Amino acid sequence: MPFLPTLAQRSLKARWAALEVHEPTLSGAEAARRLRVTPVELAAARTFDGFRRLGDERTAIASHLCAFGRVVVRAEAPGCALEVAGTFAAPQVRGEQLSFDGPEITLHADLRRWQSTWAFERLGRVRTERGLVAFATDGEAAWTIDLVPGSNRGVLDAFLDVFGELEPRDERPVAPPRACATLEELARDWHATGRSNLLQHLLWRHGLGASRVERLARDQRAERVDRDCVFALLEASASSRHVLLATCGGTAATLSGRLHGVPTRAGDWWNVVGSEGALHLRPEAIGEVWRVLGPRSSLELFDHERRPLLTLADGCLQTSRDSLPWTRLLLALPQR
Repeated sequence: MPFLPTLAQRSLKARWAALEVHEPTLSGAEAARRLRVTPVELAAARTFDGFRRLGDERTAIASHLCAFGRVVVRAEAPGCALEVAGTFAAPQVRGEQLSFDGPEITLHADLRRWQSTWAFERLGRVRTERGLVAFATDGEAAWTIDLVPGSNRGVLDAFLDVFGELEPRDERPVAPPRACATLEELARDWHATGRSNLLQHLLWRHGLGASRVERLARDQRAERVDRDCVFALLEASASSRHVLLATCGGTAATLSGRLHGVPTRAGDWWNVVGSEGALHLRPEAIGEVWRVLGPRSSLELFDHERRPLLTLADGCLQTSRDSLPWTRLLLALPQR
C-alpha cells in the first residue's frame, strides 16, 4: 500500500516549504527548531518529496561511505555547528563504536544511538543538493553528509537501489541506553574498546566532560576563562596562521576537523570559514569555557546545561605534545 502522509505531516511539509522560500539555505536542524519538531519528524514529512529512508544495515552503509569521494560532513548542536570537507577513511567497528579516523574527517559514532539514515535531495540556489543524514534515538540529526562538486554521486544512487525503502518506518524516539554515571565507569568502557583515541568521544557521549574539568581544576590543571576568550583565540590563531582542531557533536556522534580562517561576526553568530572546515558558533549558547592544560591542552566549551558544546585543540598532531604556538595562544587567555 503506498504511503499517504497524514494531515499533520502535510501541514508540516507546507510550513517547511514556506520557510525555504525565504531562506533556501536553512538547515534541516534549524528549520526543525523553528517549527518545534524533531529533525526526523521533518524528514518523515518530506518522504517521497526529496527524502527517502534507508535500511537498517548501519555497518553496511558505513563501510561504503569512503566511496563518496570528497564530501562535506556536518555535526551540530544548538548554537554550534562544525563542517569538515574531505574524504572518509575506512571505518572501524569495535563493539558498538563506529570510527572513521582519517587525515581529513574524524567521525566517531555510537551504533546504539544511530536510529536511522535518510537520503535527501533538495533544490539549492545554485544546484540540486544531495546527501545523507543520520538520526539519533532522540530524533535529532547526528551528522549530515552533503555531496559537493567532485563527489561520487553514483554511490548515493546505488544506496537508494540497495538500501532504499518504499515504506517509511515508525520514527518515534526510543529511550537511549543508560549512560555511565562516573568517570570510573567511563574508564572501564574506554579500556574495553581497546582504543585510546575514543576517550574524547566517550566523554562527549556520557556527558562527563564537565566532571573531568572539575577534577582537573582541583589539581590546578584546568581553569575557567571568559566566554569572549573564544573569539580572541580564534582571531589570534588566524593572525598566526595556526591550525586548530575543532570537535563538535552530541551523544550519538562527534565530528573533528582542522579549522583555519579569519573569524567574523554576523548577527548572533561567530563564523570561521576555511578550505578544510567551517565553524558557526552562537556566543549566547556558551555557558562555561575552561582551559585544560596538559600534554594535549584544549579549550573546552559547555552549554548552559553543562553539556559539551565545542572543543578546540592543537591542529598540529605530529607529536604527542602540544606545539609551542598553541601553548602560547592558550596561555595568553586571561583567567576569569
